[in-house]
Amino acid sequence: MEPVLYSAWQTTHPAGHTVRTHSHRDWELVYYFSGCGETHLGTAVHSFSAHTFALIRPGVPHDEHHDAGGAVLCIEFSADASLQTGLYPDRSDIIATLARRLRAETRDQPPEYRAMTVLKLRELLLELKRMDDEPTRPRKDLRYAMHVLEENYGRALPLRELAAECGYSYHYFYHRFRAMAGVSPQQYLLQIRLRAAAQLLRTTNDTCTEIALACGFYGSAQFSALFRRAYGCTPTAYRHSRTE
Repeated sequence: MEPVLYSAWQTTHPAGHTVRTHSHRDWELVYYFSGCGETHLGTAVHSFSAHTFALIRPGVPHDEHHDAGGAVLCIEFSADASLQTGLYPDRSDIIATLARRLRAETRDQPPEYRAMTVLKLRELLLELKRMDDEPTRPRKDLRYAMHVLEENYGRALPLRELAAECGYSYHYFYHRFRAMAGVSPQQYLLQIRLRAAAQLLRTTNDTCTEIALACGFYGSAQFSALFRRAYGCTPTAYRHSRTE
């Protein structure tokens, strides 16, 4: 059975927007490019955030409520597919890329767009099936990521690699981390480095350059600027105020 694309459209929902419970006679994929909120898929409740998507089988009732506004792309299609209703992270952003391409084909209608739409829809279905067939990779709790940052603040930490180690795309990792910690991963790491630097200023005679490098800063100039922004004074002034 050849898959058929019925619609691909994008909109932006404001914070507080609610889509009432409804269902479709065909498949629907709802991609959340930004924002966050909650969606009921059948009897299951899921929290969505940027770079996640809902895959909904025909006839399954669903709704959504947006706590923070964001861009959403909806694709409705028919297909003979053995996929499961659920909310999924787009770990490599490949679903986002294909969804955007389908939207562009239906919107712009370039030559042979119908044939291209079928090809891209088949590619999308193959990626979804491949994702569904993957053995479930154990995902580390985000507290693991926090522990890594706390224990390794003195060296360069590629956050995209840490996200992949936890089993998430960087976009999904960023938004989930921020929701849990209240700050972004970068801000969380900066806070740890500044606290460690402040302790060294109070308890050692190391130079500001030595402390900067030990705490993961690029150099004394960057360290001094960030420290002053956080503490309201230079590292040298902070040290003197604690020893007077």
